[in-house]
Amino acid sequence: PNVLTSIMSLFQELKGEPIDVSDNTFKETYLNPFTQYDNMRQSPPLYPGAKLSVVEALVHMFDWFTSHPSLSKQAFSENLNYLHNYILPQGNILPSSYQEAYQLIKPFLIPELVYHVCPNDCIIFRKEYKNAEKCPKCNEERFKRSSRGKYSRIPKRTFIYLPLCPRVVRSYGTSSIAESLQSHQGNLANNEGENI
Repeated sequence: PNVLTSIMSLFQELKGEPIDVSDNTFKETYLNPFTQYDNMRQSPPLYPGAKLSVVEALVHMFDWFTSHPSLSKQAFSENLNYLHNYILPQGNILPSSYQEAYQLIKPFLIPELVYHVCPNDCIIFRKEYKNAEKCPKCNEERFKRSSRGKYSRIPKRTFIYLPLCPRVVRSYGTSSIAESLQSHQGNLANNEGENI
């Protein structure tokens, strides 16, 4: 199975029973679509009667967005806005901009740590160097200068680190993804007796 199929199976496992939207509490319960959901069971349907939840729709949209690297966030926002206003039925709760959509899926993403680093890759500004203004090895300044010549608090260079434990938990927390990661040629049970 491909990665998107595995991710969607994770969401299906987390989602549980479908939400009943037959009564009038749908709009009252999900009036604000930008609420942070604790888990997939709380993600409302895209519109009353939809089989797809908002988060599932956004997973598909972000998968499409990341597979087309020439698209800008502005183009993604315009696409969401067009879908929200002209394609989907009235009462849909699809976000209409990139920022709103990202805020909805952010709780489901692997947390990232952003570190300031020396522009020459000498050190990471953490632990004993956390408050340093210059690199102790090459004496390069940590922050950019503003147009007035004063220091801004914007680092010259950063490094984004995805912690190992959340990545391992995410990778092996779903049976379909774990199976894909552990086998080199698909289902190893079918390949018994073959020379690898």
